[in-house]
Formats: sequence, structure tokens, C-alpha cells
Amino acid sequence: MGQKIRREINEGKIRLEYTIEKKKMKNLILKIKPDQSIWISSPLSLSLAEIDKFVLSKYDWIEKKRRVLAKKEENRFEMDQNVGVKILGKNYQIKILPSKVNKVEFWEDKILVYSKNHESIEYNNELFNSWKKDFSNEVFRDSFDRVIIKMSDYESSDLVIKPWRMKKRWGTCYPGRMIIHLNIHLVHAPIEIIDYVLMHEMVHLKHPDHSKKFYNELGIYCENWKVNKSVLNLEYSLYLK
Repeated sequence: MGQKIRREINEGKIRLEYTIEKKKMKNLILKIKPDQSIWISSPLSLSLAEIDKFVLSKYDWIEKKRRVLAKKEENRFEMDQNVGVKILGKNYQIKILPSKVNKVEFWEDKILVYSKNHESIEYNNELFNSWKKDFSNEVFRDSFDRVIIKMSDYESSDLVIKPWRMKKRWGTCYPGRMIIHLNIHLVHAPIEIIDYVLMHEMVHLKHPDHSKKFYNELGIYCENWKVNKSVLNLEYSLYLK
């Protein structure tokens, strides 16, 4: 572990606190952690004054990054009474009810969460995510049935599609193993966006990277993939955690 130093910069209206970790390395690395704290990895040879100057030069970028993190935290989805949630792009209201048996079910424009520990947000989050995994399995099977009609030229007899909980990705493809993981949180998005993500991952069976050939191939099966990608990341990233 490197040497850690706490620093504070006060210059005019600018006030920044950050932590330096000195290491055997060549370049400065600036990171903003999810709690909005600033961390600098620095070569042993750099002086504190030089590091301060570097941090000040990145002030606008730091503030922009912190605003994004603050907005994400503000919008972060938590299971709670009467909170709004989207399933397959449709708006529902959560109702958490005390029960001797855990279960989740749809009722008109509501999702009823029957919970053995209905006052615990953490417990209800896990209960809801467990339900989402089961529900997503059905949703992803239906998506595959639609997508394979468009992508009938793809070998799919050995393809396995698994619901998976991921914090940063909507899907992952393992071409050598013929396995695709789809994020269970995709069930919040409309069907056409779920289909887009599956098509994206299936194209990776032929093109493992994101090359020009990959996007040309994706465009054959999903002409509006750019719109779907934008909507997915702008409107549904709050469910990732």
C-alpha cells in the first residue's frame, strides 16, 4: 500500500478536499468515487504543490462528475411504500404488505409485494430482486423467441441465455461458451429495448469487439439501436446497482 495524504485546496471560491496515494508509478491518476470523494494516485517524485496544481486544472471536470454522481444517487431506486417503478416500460406503484409468505404479484396498476419483514427496505429490495430474476427469465425467453426470427441465420441451438444481476452492464456475451447473460434489471425497460440488448449480445457471437463490422451487423437487425441505447442509459440506469 502507498503512502496516503489528506489535502485541502482553498483558492477563491474553490474548496477541494482530496486524498493522495503515493506509489511507484509514472503518471497521475484522478478518480472520483461513488461517495464523490476525490482520490489521486501519484508518482513518488511529485511534490504536493505539483499535485495541487493538477487537481485545480481538473476542477471543472471534477464538479461535472460530482453532479452526475449526485443526480444518480438522488434518482437511485429503493424499494419503499408507494414508490413508482417501471416494468416493461409501464408505470406501476409499489405496495408493500405484511405477510407470512413472501411473494410479488401484479394487480392493475400496482405491484403488490407481500413481505415477511415489510418495514425493512433492504429486505424488500432483496425480495423484489429475487422476483425480478424469476420474472426476467420468462421475459428473456419471450425476447429470444422474437429475436431469433430476425436473426435466423445465427446458430442458436446451443445458446444459453441466463438472467444475471450486474451493476454496470446490461448484457455480457461469452462466444466460446455460447452463453449470454442479460441483466435482470432490464425488465424495467420496454420490450423493444430488451430485444435490442439481446440482439447486441448475439452479434457478439460473430464479432466479439465493438468494431465497425459489429455495428454494421447490429444495424441489419436493429436499425434504431442508437435510439434504444440512448433511452436505456438515460431512463433506466437508475435501476443499476
